[in-house]
Amino acid sequence: MAKKAEVIKVNKVEKQKALIKTESVTPADMIKMAVAGGADLEKLEKLMLLQERWEGNEAKKEYHKAMAAFKANPPEINKDKQVSYNTNKGKTEYRHASLANVCNKILLIWILENAEII
Repeated sequence: MAKKAEVIKVNKVEKQKALIKTESVTPADMIKMAVAGGADLEKLEKLMLLQERWEGNEAKKEYHKAMAAFKANPPEINKDKQVSYNTNKGKTEYRHASLANVCNKILLIWILENAEII
């Protein structure tokens, strides 16, 4: 009898490994299965809400991944504009990066990193 218990334990471990190796089922897959199985409208609505939450979480993950990649190699943004004006306390002068300059630098990095998408 001890041998049967050992066989069962091995089978459980193999099943767990098989479950880990299988692809995860997305809410969209669940919706397809529910429609094919003739699910009622209430169940489909719940699955649609689940699908929306899942898509939101996936988008959030992709955003964080892209932002981390961008921050790992940020562009050098030079101050390309000079401002000078007089006030009651005297003359004020400073340099800053124009919005167009910042947008162009960021857009260039985005294009270079996403060239295969474009």
